[in-house]
Amino acid sequence: MRMENLPVKLYQALDIAVFSKENYGFKLRSLPPEWLSQLVSKEDLKKVCNLDEHFPFLDCCLPSFEYHWESQNMEPLLSDTWIETTDAGYEIPLEASAIYVEGTAFILLQNLGEKYEKNVEMLQKARDNLLTKEMLEAEVAKRTKEIKQREEELA
Repeated sequence: MRMENLPVKLYQALDIAVFSKENYGFKLRSLPPEWLSQLVSKEDLKKVCNLDEHFPFLDCCLPSFEYHWESQNMEPLLSDTWIETTDAGYEIPLEASAIYVEGTAFILLQNLGEKYEKNVEMLQKARDNLLTKEMLEAEVAKRTKEIKQREEELA
């Protein structure tokens, strides 16, 4: 593999779309991942576009991203995770990163896919375990109270 092809292959493997900040919007700089074509028309992907029109959640992130780019910080600034829904009703969990490299501001959009599903599953298990613990603690408190009442009756 030629080294100049490495970034393209990495973006594809990580399911990332790379956009550079231009004067009046953002320009796609990577090959469009399949999920991106389900959310943004091919015509819009060929030109400079306002990402927040296609991804309304980014409207909340852009002020922080702008500040991050102005500081010329190469360390990525991550957004929270959000869900976009395709016309077919398929949900795509996304995360955005703002990064500044060699005089250019970038937004990277990543489809979290299976990572997101695993995280949701882990959080659900933790919630279920907490509810079970609370239920058991309530049952122990109830039985302890019943035992104390019996002891008082016998005394």
